[in-house]
Amino acid sequence: MYCSKDLSAAKKRRAQRLFKKAETQKNPDLAVLANRLLNEANRTYHAR
Repeated sequence: MYCSKDLSAAKKRRAQRLFKKAETQKNPDLAVLANRLLNEANRTYHAR
C-alpha cells in the first residue's frame, strides 16, 4: 500500500512529463491540463 505522499509525487512526475510533451507539441490545452494536475498534486503533497 502506497502512502499518499508517494502517490502525489508520482502524480507530480506524470504532470511534469505531460507538461513537457505539451510544450514540444505546442499544445496550450494540454499545458493547461498538466498545470492543473501539477497544482492539485502540489496541494495534496503539501497537505501532509
